[in-house]
Formats: sequence, structure tokens, C-alpha cells
Amino acid sequence: MRYIVAISIAVLLLATFYLYADSYFTTDDFINLYWVQLQSPGQMAWHVVNPASHYFRPTGTLFYWLLFRFFDLNAGVYHVFAWFMHTVNTVLVYFVLKRLMTNRSAAATGAMLFASQAAFADIYWSFGTIFDLLSACAFFAGILIWAQEDRSWRRLLLCLLIYLFAIKAKEMAITLPAIWLLWDLSLRTPIRLKQAAQVLIPGVMGLGYGLMKMAELGAISRTDLYYMDIRWITLGRRLAYYFNSFFDTSFRWQIWAIGFVVLLIVMLLSGKRAAVFLQIYLLITFLPVIFMINHRALYLAYIPFLGICGMAGFLVKTILDWRPLELSDRTATAVGCVLFPLMCWGTYVTQKALSVEARAWQRPMIGDYRSFVTQIRSLPAFPPNETIYFDSHPLYFTADHLFNATQVALRRTDIQTQLVSEFPESARYRLHYEDSKLTVVAPK
Repeated sequence: MRYIVAISIAVLLLATFYLYADSYFTTDDFINLYWVQLQSPGQMAWHVVNPASHYFRPTGTLFYWLLFRFFDLNAGVYHVFAWFMHTVNTVLVYFVLKRLMTNRSAAATGAMLFASQAAFADIYWSFGTIFDLLSACAFFAGILIWAQEDRSWRRLLLCLLIYLFAIKAKEMAITLPAIWLLWDLSLRTPIRLKQAAQVLIPGVMGLGYGLMKMAELGAISRTDLYYMDIRWITLGRRLAYYFNSFFDTSFRWQIWAIGFVVLLIVMLLSGKRAAVFLQIYLLITFLPVIFMINHRALYLAYIPFLGICGMAGFLVKTILDWRPLELSDRTATAVGCVLFPLMCWGTYVTQKALSVEARAWQRPMIGDYRSFVTQIRSLPAFPPNETIYFDSHPLYFTADHLFNATQVALRRTDIQTQLVSEFPESARYRLHYEDSKLTVVAPK
């Protein structure tokens, strides 16, 4: 049965990745690659090891730096690395749920759901989500290490290093100490206050880092991307937005809020500590983004989605514990070997159908960006410190994106770009880009 589960989830992952096999770079990638090409090896290493560094998500950006240095703009390598990280995270989800519920079937069900999800499809096609992938990897690994029964101070030091890596990959991991405390208080029997108190050290670290990031990302205008509307009604509405996206429903936020509270009370009264942990986990891990009313990207649910997967696994565990049918171990194993691959196939078919619209939207953009990079690289070398004038640009580009993509494609930091409606008479290099075709315009 173990082999059937492993093979089924592996096939599910490969089939999901194949849907996005033509992925390329996005505008976020060009921005990140532009910045990393300005960094020396020593500077990049310092940003990673310096706890007070203000550099943008350095442990995530480090992989942009490494891949760009060694593989240039071979987009396939970037995405294979991202898919590998998602595969690692899927394995970690399995072991976290197995540790939480001590049931392999429940853990396998949760890992299956995590493996293929249209809700966070950006994870599969945009390398710009590498920050989420790396942060989640450290987050899930941190839970597993913290959950060990005998947690020494040496293990605490390891947890601190993992936590630092996670929050320097993406700020969303800042809630990890709260999850550690939740684990100690809700799942350990008996509760060991000395071990629970160990969370104070990473908690203080997270608080300091959070205050620093709030100062950096502080938004005043209601239209800013990181503006936070901290109200109870915002919490309810935003949770409903994510839940409706996960389950392809359209329930009002009041329905979700009532259902969430009722389920939590029922689990508390029935002593289902694993289910209580998963529900509170879901709420805590959403807190860093749930109040951002202008930042609605579904891939932000990547770390919280462990809670949804866990609840699905808990449902499977409840059914198996109920044992409505008395089956021999051999028969139960045979049924499982047939049923689990069918569940994986059903998950793939469902998520493939839900992602059709998103993949259709990505396709022309992907082709446009690949064509732009290929064609500008085929042009004769430009003189040093030259300015290239464009009167048009690829889909969704701004003048800044055009500048970033041109410098990255040419691997030249001395080249400047100007986006104009009409070419000035002094312009020596004039480029027109339309219908994925780059044309050199001769001066009049």
C-alpha cells in the first residue's frame, strides 16, 4: 500500500507539472533577475546570513542568483527546481499529517490534495512563487523538528535557524512560533511548560522581524498593495474568499464563519485535538495576509492549505475508525490499492478543469515573453552605455518591466531603455514590438 500511495502521488505531481510544461519567466522574474545581477557573491551571502538585512527576501532571492549565474535564462531549469521544491513540500505535508494523526491513510489523502491544486496554480507556472515554496519547506520542516518528543536546546537552535531561513524567504512564515506553541499546548500530553517556554526565543525574534517588515511595507493609502484593513468583518470576508476559491462555491462569509465556529466547538467538546489544531493552524497562518484587501493572490494560501488538507485527512481517519464494514486486513489493503489511485485521478481531473481558464490566460503571455527575450538576444551587440528606444512592448509590461527584461536578456547593466510614443530624432536604436515580433525601425 505504501508503494501504491507513493507512485500515485508521484504520477499526480508529474501530470500536474506537465500541464504547465511550457512555463516561462514573468514580470516578477525579470524584476528579481534584474536585482540579483547587481549583486556580487559576497553581497548575496551577507544578505542571507545577516539577520538585520533589509534586502528583499534574501534566502529566496539567493536561488534566483544561483540559477541565473549557472543556467542563465534556461527557464526549464528554474521551473524544474520549483517543481522539485513543491514535491518536497508535498512529502513534508504527508509526514506532518502522519505525525499529527498517526494514520497513513489520512496523511496520504492530505498530501494528495496538496499535490495538485488549481487554487494556487501560480506555484506551478510562475517561478516568482519560489519564495512561497522555500518558506513553506522550512515552515513544514520546522513543525516536524519541533514536534519531536525530546526537544533539546540543540534542537531549539536548529529550529531557530530554520525559522530565520523561512522568514527571510517570505514574511508569511512569521507565524511559525505561534504554531509551535499551539502544538505544545494542544497536542503534548502532559503539557510541558518548560518546553512550551522555549518558544519565547523564536517568538521575540519573529516580533522584532515583523516590526521591521511592517515599517518597510507600511501602506498608508487604501489603494496600496500592502494596505491592511484590520477589522473582524475583513477577516470573515477574506476567509470566505479563500474558502470559496478552494471549494468552487459562492457562500456568503457569514455561512463560512458560522460553520467554522460550530465545527471548532464540536471538535473541542469531543476532544479531537488534531482537528482543533488544524483549524486554529489555518486561522493563524492566514493572519499575515488575510487583512490585505488589495492582495488577493490565491498562492498566498500555500502554507495555510496544510490545514485544509489535514481536515480532509481527519475526515478519512474518522471514517476508517468508524469501520462501517468489517473487512480483513488483506481485503482493506486491496480496496485501498484500487481506491487511492482513483482518488488521485479524480483530483487531477477536477483540478485540471478548474485551471483551464488560468492556463488559457497564461499561454499568450508566456509566448510573448519568450519571443521578446529570444529576439532581443539575436540582435547585434549594442555599444556601451547605449539607450534603446521602444514604442511598444510585450503584454502587461510597464516601462520598468521593459528596462528590467532588456537588461536581463542582454546581461548588460549599462544598457538603458526608453518607452516612447514617438521616436526622438536623436534615437539611434529604435525597436517596435507587436504580435510577438521585434522589428528594428530605421531612422527617417
